[in-house]
Amino acid sequence: MLTEAGHRLTGYAQKILDITEETKTEVANIKKPRGSLTIRMPETIGVYEMVPVIKRFRTSFPDIRLKFISCDHKGLEEDLRKGLTDIAFLLTESIQAKDLNATILKFEQLVMVAHPEHPLANKTVVRNRDLKNETYLLSKVDCSYRRTYQQILDKEKIHPRKLIEINSVAAIKTCVMEGVGVAILPNASVNRDITKGRLAPLEWEEGSIEVALMMIWYKHRWLSPTLKAFMNVTKKILCT
Repeated sequence: MLTEAGHRLTGYAQKILDITEETKTEVANIKKPRGSLTIRMPETIGVYEMVPVIKRFRTSFPDIRLKFISCDHKGLEEDLRKGLTDIAFLLTESIQAKDLNATILKFEQLVMVAHPEHPLANKTVVRNRDLKNETYLLSKVDCSYRRTYQQILDKEKIHPRKLIEINSVAAIKTCVMEGVGVAILPNASVNRDITKGRLAPLEWEEGSIEVALMMIWYKHRWLSPTLKAFMNVTKKILCT
């Protein structure tokens, strides 16, 4: 079995093969995209935003291999710089990295949700003081937008006494539907459940919170025909 170092070495080896193929393509002046792409993104984007992009891309370029990896801020700049990741997506307010380029595809609203019979669901406005004794369900994977509302809670000196961290957004939604606690999630991930009455949106006194869906890549990297093709399809599908 491969060690952790072995897995990383395998990633580099695949990239070397891909770069070799891209180099042959460029020198031969072949403009048809080929090879593979490694794409990092959080679960919310993969499940609720990226499926139409993948479908369109696979229809247009069926021979290109796509590899998707869960994404947060940790190690992102380094992996993009080293070429282990070709392109990444995040739900965040901004990117503070001098070696990265980013473009905003759209804006996503964050929604605080609870079980429809939760006491807070009956309130016209949920005050910060109402949240002090609540159980919070937080995502460990989609952490780029998690920091946004955690800063608000910290500013209001609201420190959750009951905290549950889960890697899966789907698992968080299920827990909220079962009345375990409250959560703040991107609207794309909860809109259908709100419409069907499985979740209730809470009118938080902080008002609407928006984060940007960003496409991120290493600014000094050569953009291959394959990467350009994926970026173009993504922009056509997701830009609003």
